[in-house]
Amino acid sequence: MKEKNSPSTVVSETNPSEANQSSTEDVQRHWQGVVKRRSFLKGLGIAGATLSASAILGTKGNAETARSIGKLSRGDAALLRFAAAVELIEADLWQQYNELGGVQGGNPAYIAALSNLDGDMPQYIADNTDDELSHAAFFECLFDFERRRAGRFGCIPNVAQ
Repeated sequence: MKEKNSPSTVVSETNPSEANQSSTEDVQRHWQGVVKRRSFLKGLGIAGATLSASAILGTKGNAETARSIGKLSRGDAALLRFAAAVELIEADLWQQYNELGGVQGGNPAYIAALSNLDGDMPQYIADNTDDELSHAAFFECLFDFERRRAGRFGCIPNVAQ
């Protein structure tokens, strides 16, 4: 009878302490890579914080000068105008959404679908609409106050109308 050739397996005769040492070296090598990455990211964070601090400290003198005079700087007024415009757009979008699906909304099918998702959704829409309208009104009052305080009516455009 002929013997079948079975696949032979090569068994490595390594010492268990050598295998353990090899895996330990692999772990150490991997850990050193992790530490290097962390050090690099930490360095980036420190550099970013340093640059941010220097930018803030560099402009602090200009901001204090404008505050000591009691007037808004051009940059401050521009930021406020931008924030007011964003609030007005947001208030308008919420008003439209409130007309569609708010508590006093106009589309019953849409309100029913919203209520299937969350029973408080129509009230949430109405509340958010009120909040956004109050934010826009705040900016309008702020600009009105600044116009009157400056004695120059119309120095800051009325963005709420």
